[in-house]
Amino acid sequence: MLTNKELEKVNSWCAMNDPANVLRVRGEEPVFFRSGFSGIPNPVVSGGAVTGDGLQDALDKDKAFQGFMPPAGENPTMDQYDNLLAIFRSNPGTGCTTVMDMARIAAGFNPLNPDLKDNEKAFDDYVGRIMSAPFFFLNDSSRTEYHRGEKSWNLAVNDIVNLYEGIEKNSKDQIRKSIINMTQAAASRKNTRQTKSLFAQSTLNLENEIQVYIYSSNISLIENKGRKSTSRQTDISIVKARLTFYKNLWPSYAQIVMNRHVKMIDAWVKDNTTQPGANLVDLTCFEPTA
Repeated sequence: MLTNKELEKVNSWCAMNDPANVLRVRGEEPVFFRSGFSGIPNPVVSGGAVTGDGLQDALDKDKAFQGFMPPAGENPTMDQYDNLLAIFRSNPGTGCTTVMDMARIAAGFNPLNPDLKDNEKAFDDYVGRIMSAPFFFLNDSSRTEYHRGEKSWNLAVNDIVNLYEGIEKNSKDQIRKSIINMTQAAASRKNTRQTKSLFAQSTLNLENEIQVYIYSSNISLIENKGRKSTSRQTDISIVKARLTFYKNLWPSYAQIVMNRHVKMIDAWVKDNTTQPGANLVDLTCFEPTA
């Protein structure tokens, strides 16, 4: 059980990061169901992933949760609410995706479009909100800077791609294509810096512990043409954070979270992964109908 002071921290954080309040401040009304992301340009790579031995159990509970959901726009009956809460309490994986989604919305971070103005600042705010949340322990975080002089863009591509450790091959292939396009642009537009937000990823690993990995990167290239020589410069910034979700405490504060927001695992992955026509399911909050 949580102490009154701990419950106060949870209530305070949830109120500060309540998606309904944040969206209304921005002039948007929260909705229970939202489909598509038309009109939002895609980044090179944005990834959301959930892995681990506990994944299937979490997905099964999400499916059971959906079975008790009321029709769109309606609040659940007391019986429905009790069933929803019992399932939500037993599913810390979805608790983790829900809390992370609250932090993301409150920060204004859009992983589907890292090139948005101030999105890098919003990413830092997103990580900061998670770090300040009473649901997580920060294991470690780092920002790595690479500054390289290149003899040849062709020789540089593989070296640059290999800096991105722990990324799936498909994502690396997309990163490679983007870097090649950037090197071509740098070569054709002398003395003009080419800048790109290359990669943003959040990964959850559901095992005995729930580990969260957050990863973001920016890259810039420039080719300067002098009278006697040509110089090529690459600047890369890679941000990583690893956190642990307090799994054992989840049943104690699940109701506080569910009354404000729910983000099921499949919906969270889609909302954090670049793919045309992604169908998103946003459950803003649940309050019982008397």
